[in-house]
Amino acid sequence: MTRAPKRRAFLAGSFAVPVAALPAMPVDRVKEAADAIAVVMQARHGGQWRAHVDHDVGLVLVCPAIEKKGGAL
Repeated sequence: MTRAPKRRAFLAGSFAVPVAALPAMPVDRVKEAADAIAVVMQARHGGQWRAHVDHDVGLVLVCPAIEKKGGAL
């Protein structure tokens, strides 16, 4: 017997949970802190700054926003 049928049964059951029953997403304090750093960097160095947080990789990046052709960020 393979494990695939059990996995499918588990996944099918997991999607039957109503969205209202799921806990609310907690506030991402890391993203809020990174955004605050981007604001301070903009005040100190000028230009537009952006923050990116990737919890899966364990990465926080705050860098100047690069303008693309046409003037859009």
